[in-house]
Amino acid sequence: MKEDKAVKSETTNCRSLERIVIPRGIKEIGALAFSLHENLAEVVIPDSVNIIGLGAFRECRSLTRIFIPASVTKIDSEAFMGCRKLLGVAIPHAITEINDSAFKGCTSLQGVSFPDGLKKIGKKAFCGCEKLLGVAIPESVTEIGDMAFSGCAELKIAMVPKTVKIGKNSFPDNCKVVAGPGMCVYDKETNTCQEYNGSYLKIWKSALGSCTNLAVAVIPDGVENIEENTFENCKELVGIVIPRSVKTIDNCAFSRCTGLSAVSIPDGVEIKYNAFRGCTKLAGVAIGNKDMEIHMDAFEECPQLPMIYNDSMLVVWPLAKGDVTIPHVITKIGEFAFRGCTDLTNVTIPEGVLEIGHGAFWGCSKLTSISIPASVEKLEGSIFVGCKNLPMVRWKSRLVAWASASGAVVIPDDMTEVGRGAFSNCTKITKVSIPDSVKRVSEYAFSGCVGLKRVSISNNVTSIGESAFRGCESLTEVIIPGSVTNIDDCAFWGCTGISSVVILNGVKTIGAFAFCGCTDMMAISLPDSIKHIGFGAFMSCMSLTGISIPAGVKTISKSAFMRCTELVSVAISSGVKTIDSEAFSGCIGLNGIVIPEGVTKIGSQAFADCAGLTCVVIPYSVETIGSQAFTGCIGLKKVFVPKSMIIESGVFPKKCKITRY
Repeated sequence: MKEDKAVKSETTNCRSLERIVIPRGIKEIGALAFSLHENLAEVVIPDSVNIIGLGAFRECRSLTRIFIPASVTKIDSEAFMGCRKLLGVAIPHAITEINDSAFKGCTSLQGVSFPDGLKKIGKKAFCGCEKLLGVAIPESVTEIGDMAFSGCAELKIAMVPKTVKIGKNSFPDNCKVVAGPGMCVYDKETNTCQEYNGSYLKIWKSALGSCTNLAVAVIPDGVENIEENTFENCKELVGIVIPRSVKTIDNCAFSRCTGLSAVSIPDGVEIKYNAFRGCTKLAGVAIGNKDMEIHMDAFEECPQLPMIYNDSMLVVWPLAKGDVTIPHVITKIGEFAFRGCTDLTNVTIPEGVLEIGHGAFWGCSKLTSISIPASVEKLEGSIFVGCKNLPMVRWKSRLVAWASASGAVVIPDDMTEVGRGAFSNCTKITKVSIPDSVKRVSEYAFSGCVGLKRVSISNNVTSIGESAFRGCESLTEVIIPGSVTNIDDCAFWGCTGISSVVILNGVKTIGAFAFCGCTDMMAISLPDSIKHIGFGAFMSCMSLTGISIPAGVKTISKSAFMRCTELVSVAISSGVKTIDSEAFSGCIGLNGIVIPEGVTKIGSQAFADCAGLTCVVIPYSVETIGSQAFTGCIGLKKVFVPKSMIIESGVFPKKCKITRY
């Protein structure tokens, strides 16, 4: 028996349906398949579908948005005729012909995007689409059928190919038809156009400036990059053709084009950050199915979009709310896919999903239930930040999120990792016990937990990730066990309440800004195991009074103790070779410093503005002293330097007495 790969017209008996997910494997949506389904508001078409048949969605009067995947090669006559609430349509690039009356009577349709490669627009294809404001028709189109856009009462501007055959009454009488490729700036008040027919988008960009009246544009074939900010703030842009030659849509290229309702993007395009951010009317997007790279936030703040997916990856679903089941056509949930879906309460992720991207459910503040299936192989970054009502979510032996946690929290003893951002901004947590099973506290795990007063880190934890406890301003003391080898960058940045830090022997690395801004920290003990103190590691620890640098440290990094204003004494071991630039800059309380034999370099402004210094001895081993190393040391009266040393102007204060020895 031959396997049935079509959705046939028998489904017309299910007219109460509001949402339909067509199974993967279906190749054709047959004639009249969903015709007269007046309650149907949402359809998910898998990327196996090639044909949308005659009248397939005719008179689906509640259908507001439709994502047509790149696999579709034919949209038959009357396919969407009478879909009166449809807002925007993007035709995928495999389509070469839009058949007769395909979108006739879509009276709410505000925008349609045609792909480069389209050959023909059939008779009455968009007849009666009263809300269409402008259309940009690609150079590939050779024929526009009779009455194709007749009855489009609001249509004021159409850019068409110079050689196209235009049928009878194709456009309404009040529509200005201009020849492309190029772009047209339309003035509503005078009903006039200013045309640009430059060959290069760079010329257009300079011509655009702050042109807020740009209406339609056909980008010439050959352009490979739509540059950063090119069409940004073109609020009247309603029609755009992007040719197959385009490889990159750069950052903010169409940002805040608030009139744009639809866009068709060819295969192989990289869509960069914020490319379509703030396109508040964008309701239709067609994207290629091959070699696409879509960066996070590409479609940020596009609240009208339906579920958009590419090559089985859910790119964005801004309208998701209530209880949502991820369709079986999806194998990856992309970065920030549900970001800001504040009415989303429950998500069912089916078996078959393999990957969930960073920030996928960021800011879904009403989300109370979600489970991660066994099929998932990869979780990226912080997935549930801001999901403040979400109970504990686990994946394998990782605690992924527990955004609703409060009071004293005990992490289950079968967990080996506290995941990235797992407790981020959980302001009601007061105490955390990390059990012996946990090996890693990941990036941002407890960042922003402003009520956290105490944390117990077990002796089996080997790594404290970047910004793990950043901004935990109520923490008063921290003991880092010797099992930890690395305290990563910014791990305790801004923990303003910490007064004491004990780092046990075994820790090797203190990352950049690890304790930056711990303004109440008066004491810290650095064990002999320490090999590296990172850039700005103790910057602005304004209560720190003394520090001893272990023998294993070779470099005191840039700005390591900058602006430690209460620092009085510093013991530098003989193993140190470099005191980097600004290492002790602004330590106004420092009244003495012994630079040991073995130091070869003192960086620029290393001791700048150390107003309490009165005497400095530069050892023979020093080979270079950077510019302004001791500038602003207004109390410095005596400096002893080797006779052979060459000192550049400005290294020491002018009134300082330099003695050679």
